Amino acid sequence: MTRFGRAFRAVLVMAGVFCAVQIAADNEEWDRLTRKLTTLLENAAADVDSPGLRAAVLMPDGQLIEAAVGVADKRLGTPMTTSIGMPGGSTGKTFVAAVAMLLVEDGLIALDDPVSKWLSDRAWFAKLPGGKKILVRHLLEHSSGLADHVDDPGFTAAAAWQRLTGRAVSFEPDELVRFVLDRGSAFEPGEGMTYTDTGYILLGLVIEAASGRSYYELLQERVLDPLALQDVRPAISRTMPDVANGYVTRNTTTTLAQIAGPTLRNGKMKIDPRTEWTGGGLITTPKMLVTFFKALNAGQVVRPETFATMLAGGYRDAGTPGYYGYGFYAFEQGGRTRAIWHGGWYPGYLSWVSVDRDSGLVIAAQANRDGELDLGAIASAIRSMVAVER
Repeated sequence: MTRFGRAFRAVLVMAGVFCAVQIAADNEEWDRLTRKLTTLLENAAADVDSPGLRAAVLMPDGQLIEAAVGVADKRLGTPMTTSIGMPGGSTGKTFVAAVAMLLVEDGLIALDDPVSKWLSDRAWFAKLPGGKKILVRHLLEHSSGLADHVDDPGFTAAAAWQRLTGRAVSFEPDELVRFVLDRGSAFEPGEGMTYTDTGYILLGLVIEAASGRSYYELLQERVLDPLALQDVRPAISRTMPDVANGYVTRNTTTTLAQIAGPTLRNGKMKIDPRTEWTGGGLITTPKMLVTFFKALNAGQVVRPETFATMLAGGYRDAGTPGYYGYGFYAFEQGGRTRAIWHGGWYPGYLSWVSVDRDSGLVIAAQANRDGELDLGAIASAIRSMVAVER
């Protein structure tokens, strides 16, 4: 062997030793962060009396840290895990917005299309408040002025009656829209912002009318499969296997607060998750949420210029740095959007996911209880923990 050959082999050996040391160091750091995250979640779960609590942290370098504490089912004592499913509530709206923007890229929908272009043949459309003035962009950014069926007394009464008569709470999209027809508009479309699940139900109807496809088919084909989000499941049945039980707290002030105790009964959900549809409608995990939000922020779900449009959209209140873009809340400072996030509520469950756009840090957290539990504050504590460690 030549001197060059021997020297080259020595370099390879030294490189191998260095890589082994680096891997060991990386593993040690991962173990340390996982332990610290677990401790943080244990303390938080005790403070808020949550049966289970879990989180995922996607570092700027791509390292994933996960932890889960507590139980997925109090009666059975089933441990909470990082992989068991939970309804993600309104975090699903970001997926809906992404699919809508993919159709904008395809030329099937335009942001300035009036929704009447797609929905005027619906029996209820003539009674939709502001219907002729509502554009697709207004649905994306909650600036349509429409009320929210979830807060409607008629919806509350109908849901309660279904439960009292032994049925699951279940409504079709057209039925949900009918609950807001007589409530008027909070403002002219585009002149304010009020959060409304009904607006995203309408957006789902637009997506399906424009594409001639089901929303869930498009989501699977255009988003879930390309990103390998195999643990994101469309809520297409009352029977959802491998889902943590959810617990509704007595101080929950939503219109579905009549449903106390476990959300699951005999393996079926008391509220048919198909009702939520494009208001949320997904079974998720923290890992799946951080993976999706990181890809969206990086321009890997929709084109970078399309994501820039999603960031630029939204009604702005003068002097207020927070706003709702196309499918997420955002914080704006110094002329740029510094963070995006979305929370999610489903009876018995809470979710949260956020992206720090300056550092690239992505955090998601989920609890199998609802009520007065601030997952955003828990995410902030996780962010502080990571900052200290890094």
